[in-house]
Amino acid sequence: PNQEVMVLGPRRDKPACSPIGLHGMCGRCWKERAPVIVDDVATLGAQYIACDPRDRSELVLPLLEADGTCWGVLDADSYDTGSFDESD
Repeated sequence: PNQEVMVLGPRRDKPACSPIGLHGMCGRCWKERAPVIVDDVATLGAQYIACDPRDRSELVLPLLEADGTCWGVLDADSYDTGSFDESD
């Protein structure tokens, strides 16, 4: 209660960090209520939370209610750079 943290929900195959504050790309997506596409996570420096060192690109989508309330984010990662674009 009264804390802004993200807690890992369902995941598949890989380790993950939980809980995290509203940091990294997931936190950015949550705060901005907008998708985040990262072609190469190596360019993010300290802004990147590396849950799996093999990840090279990332797509984070806000999960929104009709009123704009964000109740979570979907974080997809790839071992290849440039795996995601606007069509995703």
